[in-house]
Amino acid sequence: MAERAFCKAYLDLKAEAAKANELDALEKQIGKLKGEARRYEELGGGREADNQSVVLPRKSRSRQQYNCGKFSLYLLRPRTSLSP
Repeated sequence: MAERAFCKAYLDLKAEAAKANELDALEKQIGKLKGEARRYEELGGGREADNQSVVLPRKSRSRQQYNCGKFSLYLLRPRTSLSP
């Protein structure tokens, strides 16, 4: 009976050590990927290529959109009143 308990405890510890090693490897991989993501963000990743193409249509309440294949053209009409 004591031998069975010893074997169970040994296998439990071995499994726990394997889990800890796997966790350590995953944490290292996460750190590496976060560093790579930061590097891409510093190089401009995640930003709009042309800020005006995003801001102008949002700011204008009166606009007309023409789709030209993969591009969209927005024609902005001047506002008639001074209130936003």
